[in-house]
Amino acid sequence: MAEQQFTASLSRSQGRSAWCLIFRHPLRKDGQGRVGLRVRRGLGTSDLLEAERLKDQMNELLSHQEWWTPVARERECGTFL
Repeated sequence: MAEQQFTASLSRSQGRSAWCLIFRHPLRKDGQGRVGLRVRRGLGTSDLLEAERLKDQMNELLSHQEWWTPVARERECGTFL
């Protein structure tokens, strides 16, 4: 079975100026018990370049399965925040 790939995308709701990040969480389960709960989080910025930078960081995190553990978060927390 092929390894599942997760990616993030940007979204902006109608009438809002700030950007949101949408991605499937690689460890959380949805209502049917499948891995990949859809997550939508506000980025707190209306600047497209900043939003793109944050999306690229999230895609980097999602592309490496070894970073999906709590231990990796503690080890690398300062790198992306």
